[in-house]
Amino acid sequence: MKRQVLKIISPLLLIAGMVHGQDVTTTVRSSDSGLGDVDFNPGINVSQFVIYGNGTPYAYSPGATLSTTVSGDGTPVNAGGYTPTYFTWAGGASGTTAGTSGSTYNVNDLGGVEPLSTAGYGQAQAWTTASISLTAPASSFTMDFFVHDYYADANLTVTLNGETIGQYDNIMRSSGSRNTDFLYDQQVSGVTTGDTLEFTFDGLQNLGSSWANIDIFAASVDLILPTDISDLTATDLGNNVPEPSTLALVGFGGLGLLLFRRRRHMR
Repeated sequence: MKRQVLKIISPLLLIAGMVHGQDVTTTVRSSDSGLGDVDFNPGINVSQFVIYGNGTPYAYSPGATLSTTVSGDGTPVNAGGYTPTYFTWAGGASGTTAGTSGSTYNVNDLGGVEPLSTAGYGQAQAWTTASISLTAPASSFTMDFFVHDYYADANLTVTLNGETIGQYDNIMRSSGSRNTDFLYDQQVSGVTTGDTLEFTFDGLQNLGSSWANIDIFAASVDLILPTDISDLTATDLGNNVPEPSTLALVGFGGLGLLLFRRRRHMR
């Protein structure tokens, strides 16, 4: 009899572990002519930000919890030359490349790119994954990042303390324009302050150019988007990770089956 009781409790524990209320939804906007001017001003339209350069970030807010490097399995290349999306900022950290305030209008380019091919970039190691990380500043927040795309496609995986909570397939595809930029807006809720989240472009695919690349330009927390960006067509990405409610139904189904078996056994 004790063994049967334990069988019934086990699914309940499973359900409790699955229905944890953690959620991430992702929306993407893109433009073949760039996203225009994006202003980062802590306390006014953004909480934290990083503008990624070739090596040292151009600027980030004091006390930032965003990673200041793009990590992955490739070698960044200082490609330069095309910056259809521009960033201005205030309240940055002193000692960074561009100081406490500035504008990329006054900078030659945004720095390195992550190449998907060795053919055009010589000895550079092609990237198959590229990621940035974030220490959760609150239980709920938004996180945005801007990505330049040239003949590239990718999947996007979001992990929380190493566990996958969001997974999206084939989330960007360049038309071949050197000005094609994407904005990914992440709505995160149900996490714990201090948790570690990682946003990884994986399965990077070269769509047919020796110069295929992506470039994670910038990332921010709780950004209020400029009107000219927020008015762009937004697409909700399909999350491939089962929703907690779906998992809960599976758990309850298992519980019902065990209860039924117990009743049959007791007859």
